[in-house]
Amino acid sequence: MTTEVKIAPHLYLIKRQRHNVYYTRLGGKRVPLGSDEQQARGKLVALLELPSTESTIRAMCAGYPSEQRQMRAGGDDTALGERTLEDYELCLRTACKVFGDMHPQAFKPSDAAKYLKMRRRQGCGVRGNKEMSALSSAFNYGMTSGAVESNPCRGYRRNPERPRQRKVAISELNDFLAFAKTKGRSSYLVALIGCTVALTGRRRGEILQLPKAAMSEAGMHVKDCKTKAGEAERFYLVEWSPILRQVITETLSLKHRRAKDRPPFVSSYLFASRDACRTPITGSKHFGKSSCVPTCRRGRKIPDGSAPMTCERCMFPRCWSKSATRRRTRTNAPCERSTIDASASR
Repeated sequence: MTTEVKIAPHLYLIKRQRHNVYYTRLGGKRVPLGSDEQQARGKLVALLELPSTESTIRAMCAGYPSEQRQMRAGGDDTALGERTLEDYELCLRTACKVFGDMHPQAFKPSDAAKYLKMRRRQGCGVRGNKEMSALSSAFNYGMTSGAVESNPCRGYRRNPERPRQRKVAISELNDFLAFAKTKGRSSYLVALIGCTVALTGRRRGEILQLPKAAMSEAGMHVKDCKTKAGEAERFYLVEWSPILRQVITETLSLKHRRAKDRPPFVSSYLFASRDACRTPITGSKHFGKSSCVPTCRRGRKIPDGSAPMTCERCMFPRCWSKSATRRRTRTNAPCERSTIDASASR
């Protein structure tokens, strides 16, 4: 008795008593590929006229960033930036956990729709959109390399993306800064960075690279960090508001940590590194990831998963340092007020 099994896209196996037989289907007919699996896969690639190095989606996704880096090394202005490539690689690794072993020609738009539905149920609908966008770029690369004839990542509906509508009260901002100040200079500086990003509406990378020379009487001149090579630099003026001016003044008043026998050093950047070096804080995702812990200012634990950004009982932001949380003790005492005036308006 023989058993027919599909072991890979377009590759089938017939199990017999003495030996196995591999075959594929072309034009509704069986095409034998031999009794050795490796040889059968090689023959299948030759029949489909695909390069052997990109017989899977994982190989295709690995070739796309490599091509972009080669373009950058050659001075091509149309190549993606390094940060964008790193984000794309992370998205592609996540998508390859599901589609990595699939043949590129076996991928269909319905597979993308099912993947977005699965990610939405997991609570990562927006991230799923970005993963499919990265996979679509990889398929565009696959079209140029001969892996596919068309891009299948089209014709499906993306997950809806809705920004948060809740506004943070000035009192919550004050309590947040006051708590961070009690945990030390590093936590306080991270809190001020987050407040500056929220008040200006600019990207975190633009605020971290902000020099002190960008301050003027009219406001803050922020350089756009999404400018591609070959394009003119763009600057945006963020006008002063009372609360923003107080946050920047508080940032400028912070003293850098230096040894007692060393003279004080003033950095040219608004948010300088911890040891007051001549470079700004770079790659700091501390405020977005490392600072978030499941506790509020009163020591109450906030459930993970779909929990709100504030504690349900005291409505306090969950943006404190993990290392600071390990050292803290539970208390019911209210937080002290920060140097930011609560009566100031945005």
